[in-house]
Amino acid sequence: MEFISEMNMEGISKERVCEILMLSSRRVRRWKRSFSETGSLEDLRKGPSIPRNKLNSGEIQEIAAMAADQKYSDLSHRELSIRAQDEKRVFASKSTFYRVLKALGLIGKQESRTGEKKKVPAPKIKDIANAPNRVWSWDFTYVWTGGEWIYLLCILDVYSRRLMSWVVTRSMTDDVAIDLWEDTLHHYGQANPAERPVPLWSFSDHGSQMTSNDTKKFFKGMKIPLVYARYKVPEDNAIHESFHKTLKHDKTTGYYYWKVASVEDLIAYMKKFEVFYNSIKTHSGIGDVTPDQMHKGLANVIWKKRRAGWKKAIKEREENNRKENLEKEKKAA
Repeated sequence: MEFISEMNMEGISKERVCEILMLSSRRVRRWKRSFSETGSLEDLRKGPSIPRNKLNSGEIQEIAAMAADQKYSDLSHRELSIRAQDEKRVFASKSTFYRVLKALGLIGKQESRTGEKKKVPAPKIKDIANAPNRVWSWDFTYVWTGGEWIYLLCILDVYSRRLMSWVVTRSMTDDVAIDLWEDTLHHYGQANPAERPVPLWSFSDHGSQMTSNDTKKFFKGMKIPLVYARYKVPEDNAIHESFHKTLKHDKTTGYYYWKVASVEDLIAYMKKFEVFYNSIKTHSGIGDVTPDQMHKGLANVIWKKRRAGWKKAIKEREENNRKENLEKEKKAA
């Protein structure tokens, strides 16, 4: 307001200053009137005493009952809100479910018994993943087709970055994850714990599919330890985050992830992408080789050839430069 007054004194109209600042002149007049009447620019208008869409006590109790029910113990507040709508128990948004559950103390930050926040150390995944098939990372992602949400679950080998398997699905459930893991273990000869050359670990975030009782039971039966990234620390699973970025934004394959319009489109996209990602694209994080090369143990041979090529090129350059310098010296003499 002071700036507008100063510009007005310089001969620039208030309307022109408001136009430059992209402000409504009516709003500025309202601010000026409010300041002269109350001495403040605070909006003192009274809203409704009771919000029109406020939940009633019965609905809040219904949400609390669902949260306490063992049947829904694996569901996040988002999934719980959808389940409540499908079962015609409570029709409220995901954010409303979150606020209610938090107010009831059913959602909160990790705390110790003394009330202090836990300092959770970063998982030492890179120390474990020192060979192929030591740690497999897995995660869901999604895409809107224009008519529905469809989901993609991928399993990556942390050591080699190789895309081991994937599945396109219309639902993000632990059943989908367990089925994919089971198929992948059989495909790569990892289903029998006694026959594994090295122990295999699972790494993921804390999604409900990863932490459900059925998921934990499956991995326990397969003798695969579960390791989780820290809450709200995406850097812990940077390998999968980087994979998702390449998946959604790399146009080298000729397909564009965000343009898929159906399950069939995404399956076609993934078939192309899998070949490109595993056997064509090189990764700086694994020494600029492809995941297939790293997974098959070919990286050392490739690096050795590259070093030999560098040495040869440097030697040839030095020899050529030496000859050129001698010729220049001769001409100068």
